[in-house]
Amino acid sequence: MIGIVGWVVAVPLNSILPAKNIVIFIGRNDGRFVDNVKYMYLHMAESDDAVESYFLAESQTVYDKLRNNRLPALLFPRLSSLFKLLQASAIVVDNAKWHNKMKYHLLKKSYKVQLWHGVGMKRIRGDHPGVQKRMKNPLLGLYRRLSGSSQEYDLFVSTSPFYTEEVFSKAFDYKQVINSGYPRNDVLLRTPSENDLIETDEKTMNEIKDFKKHGYKVVLYAPTFRNNGGDAFTDQYLHLDELSAFAKENKVIFIIKLHPKPDFDYQLDQYDFILEYDNSKDVYPALSYVDMMITDYSSIYMDYLLLNRPVLFFPYDYEEYARENHDLTFDYNWITPGPKAYNQHELEREITNVVNGIDGFEEHRREIRNKAFQQPDGHSAERVGSFIKKNYMKQK
Repeated sequence: MIGIVGWVVAVPLNSILPAKNIVIFIGRNDGRFVDNVKYMYLHMAESDDAVESYFLAESQTVYDKLRNNRLPALLFPRLSSLFKLLQASAIVVDNAKWHNKMKYHLLKKSYKVQLWHGVGMKRIRGDHPGVQKRMKNPLLGLYRRLSGSSQEYDLFVSTSPFYTEEVFSKAFDYKQVINSGYPRNDVLLRTPSENDLIETDEKTMNEIKDFKKHGYKVVLYAPTFRNNGGDAFTDQYLHLDELSAFAKENKVIFIIKLHPKPDFDYQLDQYDFILEYDNSKDVYPALSYVDMMITDYSSIYMDYLLLNRPVLFFPYDYEEYARENHDLTFDYNWITPGPKAYNQHELEREITNVVNGIDGFEEHRREIRNKAFQQPDGHSAERVGSFIKKNYMKQK
């Protein structure tokens, strides 16, 4: 029904109203203020008076935070926000589900910029066998075209020629691509501003800083989600009591940051050396305080490579994950420049090595980083913003 209303009402209105120098930024999961869209929006909202930049919030809380910081925002689906969407020259997204709730129809004529949200090892979108199978269904294909879930982007933002060729050219349809790098990684290479800290877990960040002042090493555990559920704690591969004792003995503080999808039900207040970073919040301003990252198949480690610090991989369920969740694009041992651990004993041993200064993966990290990032200089948002303004905005 929404699709029909979109084509009958929104699309005609969109074609009638003239476009203005308006850019709409649409975050993941109904307008969360995180990831590449957040930092691309902040760059343009703070630096370009010739363009009206608006973050499209669906949460009153996010909307109020932005407005309180004197940042331009729209609350969807207020009538005033719908009118701005109908007049937008361009939209900037970093996810595939931005089109829902008739946004695609309201923004039909706008130039569409896809930033995406990671360079990693998994097959994604049109390159994934499951997606390819679904696309062969003619009725589903028609629905995807009418709803806007299947479309060609005017601009796709990549991080390097390697990822453009090996991943994104197979996964997305787009007219043009630039290897500018990711806006979210700019914050890794500068001191975070007040606006950078919006929608971060500031309580946990302050605790991290305090531990750092007292000489603790900070270890971030940031695993990906699993389609069949579960995590290392639920599945008994990691035990919090043992992890806390190890942390105390080795003067380590563990930060657990799960993927936004799972619900983490463990109560960590009883552990003095294990902190939970709110998995709905932006973690990137906190990464500069992290001495070592532990992950499994998440692409977050690629961004962390820009800091040239050790990464430990904990693929305790490698065979099951590869079979049940995603086909992997690259050889796992090559694309993951760090030691591998498959149980808690091995994990603690590798952490001890890093704490004691043992790190034999500097060259491998450099190799993968150089494959993934062509311009790791902290100016990615500036490059994307200049392209949008030059190509999609009226010159005044």
